[in-house]
Amino acid sequence: MSSLKLAPRAFLAVFFTLFAAACGNDITVPRQAPPGAPGTAPTVTVVIPAGAIGMGMAAYGQNPLQVPAGTTVTWVNQDTHPHTVTSDQGVWDSGTLNPGQTFSRKFDAMGSFPYHCEIHGAASMSGMIVVTTGASPSPTPSVSPSPTPSPSVTPSPSPSPQMVNVMIEPGATGKGSAAYGQNPLTVAAGTTVKWTNMDSMTHTVTSDTALFDSGTMMTGQTFSHTFTAPGMFPYHCMIHGSTSMSGMVKVQ
Repeated sequence: MSSLKLAPRAFLAVFFTLFAAACGNDITVPRQAPPGAPGTAPTVTVVIPAGAIGMGMAAYGQNPLQVPAGTTVTWVNQDTHPHTVTSDQGVWDSGTLNPGQTFSRKFDAMGSFPYHCEIHGAASMSGMIVVTTGASPSPTPSVSPSPTPSPSVTPSPSPSPQMVNVMIEPGATGKGSAAYGQNPLTVAAGTTVKWTNMDSMTHTVTSDTALFDSGTMMTGQTFSHTFTAPGMFPYHCMIHGSTSMSGMVKVQ
């Protein structure tokens, strides 16, 4: 009978060995699932491509651009000319965007938001943002037009007649080559340039080579000329002289 007795330590060793063998495979350690990545607000990039002047409703790429509420839209000027992103309703204004500069705005409210380039006019450059309750921008969550033209954004071979607006701003007298804004103003052949006298004084738009002459333009009056041939076309104000007010249209 004494041979069946086990020392306390031996007994404990046998007990834990048997317990581990019977239960060891049933013991699991729960794993905590990694936390999900926090959600990020949607962003969309709009590229103003080279040669955007005169592209009308295609000047800012996809038009209209549909995005969900809360989206931040960033415009990038990849043209060689300055432009603006200016709300038709006065909601926002980027100011002048020189080549390479950007402007961003977050759209929280639903609705349609038309905009244009203040420098070249709505007829020459315009766009539209449509804000919805959708989960992602259309047609894809990431709309980033490439500087390299793709088949879907290739300009039509024969666009509608182009127009560029030139404002004669208040106080233009004495501004020299800046009196008519951008100088030189580069346009494509076939473009109609429309001058508007916003100054309180009378002015003219008179070709240095007698190609065109607006005559006297009172405040609020306009004058238009269509440039069909490539070349450089200098002009001035006949009333105040070329030293005080001059401009240049470059037709490509």
